[in-house]
Amino acid sequence: MEKPEKVDVLINALGKPCQTTLTLLTLLRHSGRYLGTIYFNEESATPPGEARKYEFLKERLGARLVVHKPAYCHWIRTVDRARYVEDDIRLSVRYQYGWERSDKRLVLVLHNDCEFFGDVVGPMIQALGDRIAIGHLGACQGCPAFHAGVCDSTRHLDYRPSHAELYALYAAHAAAGSQYCAPFHLTDFNEKYRQEPWPLPPCRVNEWCCLVNLAKARPVTAPFGPAVPFGAITDCGDYGLDTAAEWFHDVHRLGFTAGHFHLYDAMRHIGGHAAMSDPALYRRREEEAAARLANDFGVTL
Repeated sequence: MEKPEKVDVLINALGKPCQTTLTLLTLLRHSGRYLGTIYFNEESATPPGEARKYEFLKERLGARLVVHKPAYCHWIRTVDRARYVEDDIRLSVRYQYGWERSDKRLVLVLHNDCEFFGDVVGPMIQALGDRIAIGHLGACQGCPAFHAGVCDSTRHLDYRPSHAELYALYAAHAAAGSQYCAPFHLTDFNEKYRQEPWPLPPCRVNEWCCLVNLAKARPVTAPFGPAVPFGAITDCGDYGLDTAAEWFHDVHRLGFTAGHFHLYDAMRHIGGHAAMSDPALYRRREEEAAARLANDFGVTL
């Protein structure tokens, strides 16, 4: 029987030790035969009491888990593009440490608030083809093109407006009173999107669970190439682009494409960013994960 291709995992952890542990244990349970090294970016802003709970994973996974503690915690703040040449700045961008050090052709980029019910890695490897990445495409609820019915996760290659068309689309959506979309048009996007509006500002491969062809992506991504780091949050006028959105734009302008992949038969993403500013929700999500760890794995943190 042919051995499966090994894929390295890039995961960023800011708190959520119980959810982080559940993410990795359920991933290993269902896709372990595909997994190589797990590059674990342990954010410096994690409270000490929470960080101590990561010790279970460090002991359980041993040398398979490579821990990086970045010099800075960028969180959801933008970084001056000119500073990506500085190692401490760039290697503090989520996922970047493993991105630069993995020796695998493919990497699985992962949030630390997921739960897996089946194998997603094998099917994603089979579906990737010659694309640079595969996963859930688009933050469509935050895109006026989606609300206008002209684009969605399966049509991002087809809808390619001019700058004037994109500006008008955002302006019309804002005039209708919608709160879904960041008003990038108010400060006229940024130079990249003024020159080349496609892919649109919200468009990205969502990094909560996606497979990236690192052999294609690393040579064209900072510090080796012109694309911004995959994990960077960048500015677009006076507003921020989400994680991997500008990278997605950059690599498509270089001639690569990404593909939409339906993940949710085999996993769920809790979507826990809201919990970072809601202590009660944070505790509830951690308690839920702790209960699953105890019931399914006999693990108490």
